[in-house]
Amino acid sequence: MMRSPTWEALAKRYSEFAAMPAWWAAGHVRASTDDPARLQAALLVAIGKLRSRYRTQWPSSPVQFEQQHVRFLFPNADIKAELRNPRRRTVAGQLWTAVILDRCDFSCCWCGRSALETFELERRTLRLELDHQTPRARGGTALSLENIRAACRSCNTLRGQLQPEQMLAELLSMARAILKTAGTSIT
Repeated sequence: MMRSPTWEALAKRYSEFAAMPAWWAAGHVRASTDDPARLQAALLVAIGKLRSRYRTQWPSSPVQFEQQHVRFLFPNADIKAELRNPRRRTVAGQLWTAVILDRCDFSCCWCGRSALETFELERRTLRLELDHQTPRARGGTALSLENIRAACRSCNTLRGQLQPEQMLAELLSMARAILKTAGTSIT
């Protein structure tokens, strides 16, 4: 897993990812942002403000970002009770998403597909979303580093409110069916 060593690298990596074309509704392929340089600049300005405001408390790199730092991104949120995902339209929401995707190396926690490798092979990438290990409907919080990870749209939709072991069983069942169709099998 290759995590960004600096905040600048994280902003660059996330803005490049956001500009990659991905499948969206009705089979259309489009990027989530039109201007990666503008997104990168906005993230760097936000990081600069956080560094300035929290000085020694703000982590020097994304690798050092821990649960205690979430309150700096969302100072008005009840971190332990917040059930809503941060809006990606806000810079804080984009930075939160960038941190989570970077921690997961821009790969789906369920199927393991890498958004960056998919782009290299298919010239479109995966639409990655924030997945809750404990679903919000079952009390999982949205601002917990332990509860949030990256999932591709396909897996996140399939999972719904399944428990992790149920989801893994479903993926294994699907893999068996796909391989059977292809004339191969797994146990």
